[in-house]
Amino acid sequence: MVRHLFVGLLLVPLCCLFLIAQENKSESFDSDPSWEGFNNRIVPASAQLVTQDFGYTRTKFAGTSLGEIGGQIWRTSRPAVYAKQIPRSTLEDRLNASGTFALTKTTSDSGVIFGWFRHPLRSSGRPISSLAWYLDGDNEGARMLTICVTGHNQQNGAWVTQYEQGKKHLPLKADGTRHTWSISYDPDAGDGRGAIQVTLDNAPPVTAVLLEGMKDDPTEFDRFGLMNVTKGGGPFAIYIDDLTINGERMDFATDPKWEAIGNREQFEDRQQPGVHDFGYSETNFAGGEKGEIGGVLWRAEQPHGHYADPIDTLSLEHRMVAEGRIAFLEGAPDSAAFIGFLHCKSREDSSGELKNVLGVFLEGPGRVGHYFRPVCATKLGTVADPGEGTILLQDGKPRKWSMEYDPTGNDGKGVIHVTIDGATTKLLLPDNHKTEGAEFDRFGLATLRPGGSHVKIYLDDLQYTAKATGR
Repeated sequence: MVRHLFVGLLLVPLCCLFLIAQENKSESFDSDPSWEGFNNRIVPASAQLVTQDFGYTRTKFAGTSLGEIGGQIWRTSRPAVYAKQIPRSTLEDRLNASGTFALTKTTSDSGVIFGWFRHPLRSSGRPISSLAWYLDGDNEGARMLTICVTGHNQQNGAWVTQYEQGKKHLPLKADGTRHTWSISYDPDAGDGRGAIQVTLDNAPPVTAVLLEGMKDDPTEFDRFGLMNVTKGGGPFAIYIDDLTINGERMDFATDPKWEAIGNREQFEDRQQPGVHDFGYSETNFAGGEKGEIGGVLWRAEQPHGHYADPIDTLSLEHRMVAEGRIAFLEGAPDSAAFIGFLHCKSREDSSGELKNVLGVFLEGPGRVGHYFRPVCATKLGTVADPGEGTILLQDGKPRKWSMEYDPTGNDGKGVIHVTIDGATTKLLLPDNHKTEGAEFDRFGLATLRPGGSHVKIYLDDLQYTAKATGR
């Protein structure tokens, strides 16, 4: 175990040296550092009993003769799949499929995904390397969207059924109605960016054009079939028949013996939305010897959670640095985490405002995945955030990162530099930040609001400012 303080001086002009003397701390996590944990290991009040029960079935909800695929599919943290192995294809290939489906059960926070994906399934809510339609369920029924998720987790799609943010419109009822559908992908459509087209029953086709650069991501498909959404929720019952995949027709008169993973099992799911599970871990995802910090952090309204080392109180008048290694394993849509300097009173603030933080956001829109970028929030809740940064891939690979805050930069207003894999994002603090002020007495990992989904990250070999001896 290496845990010590040392005095560091950054390479700056000699006239500034008297401003930046600092004491940094080094932590390699060879053993449990006993940092302060607050709501970081939440035990759910009760585990959810999940019963996955789907695959080939001798029923005829979606067709006119016995034999179809489907059944009960739970939205849960453990992946479940029933799929056909197909020849490898990419976003440079034409894809098409059609068939029928019928819904017999929908519940709150339920859903199912049907389409092309890559094995083994890498899923953070919606599976990486997939092109599919997705049914989002509630007690009243379901709505449909189509979406493509690249190998680097860039996403884009479109609602097939009408949907307004904040208003539920669920046209697909769980009453056994037989629906017809088709989905096609043309790599040359959308001015060469590629486009998905979906039809549902007799409605006009809906088209989703891929974003610029999505086709350049290393995206492959070698399976076609049913998948659950890997986020805690409820059960959904769907049946599919008269299926055609890339010109091959299947009527399911006999068992197709598709690949089945986790589709017929019962278990207790304790990874529920908002159930944080992070802190010291005897793993080495971020590299080096066994021992690091990290785990699952949810973006949740409540409760706030952090795992952090108490340090001397610092302010925006102090120079602060941090560096180490990070491994990003999972990052579902609408997820985020914070790494850096914060204040212990964060746990007492129920307003949802971001206050007294300086460090790194791991967050971003679905169209890009997750940015690794600087952020600073004053004690009054004024936030400075560039909005973009270096895209961090959730491939589990260890990466070096660093952060430097210079209070004398940007004409004395302060500047933050965040670097990962050699790429740097700069944040110039606005005029009012240092006037409003901020205080930091912890360094570590913290959760963010508003409610969303989870990331799974690990940090190791950290060095960070623990005490400022100068301004």
